[in-house]
Amino acid sequence: MDRKGDFDLTKEWLIWIVRAIVFFVVISIVIIIIYIPISLSYNLDGLQHSLLRQHLISDKDCLAYEDSRVYPGTIDANKFTQTNLGKCFDSTRYGVRLSLTTNLINTLTLNEKLAKFEFCFDDKNFYCTNRTFYVLIKNDEAEQGLLNIEILNQK
Repeated sequence: MDRKGDFDLTKEWLIWIVRAIVFFVVISIVIIIIYIPISLSYNLDGLQHSLLRQHLISDKDCLAYEDSRVYPGTIDANKFTQTNLGKCFDSTRYGVRLSLTTNLINTLTLNEKLAKFEFCFDDKNFYCTNRTFYVLIKNDEAEQGLLNIEILNQK
């Protein structure tokens, strides 16, 4: 037997083993790259709820106090009405409950047909958020308060 031939055969086996390992690593990476975007689900409901909350607090047509400029985070007590908030945004897709707390608690509900917050436990069919903000409430004087915004929509 030729010893040199045995060495060449072993050398080729090592090269093929390295090639096989590299091949399986590359295939695994390609599968992972293809599988990750397919398996991700994008939840835009949270983003939409956040934008809606910011719209309610920061827009001069909604709740934000305005004199010569708009004061985001300062609530105009005169704008906290059902008719004003009904004009502020289209609430056909969302059920919204706003609670403004100072010495008194004022609660408004928009789209009463969908504002059934007892369904918030049903994660498969509904998406719910509940956030509380520290705000200034401008009536005759500025006073501190809490604005709780609950939003519900069907998935």
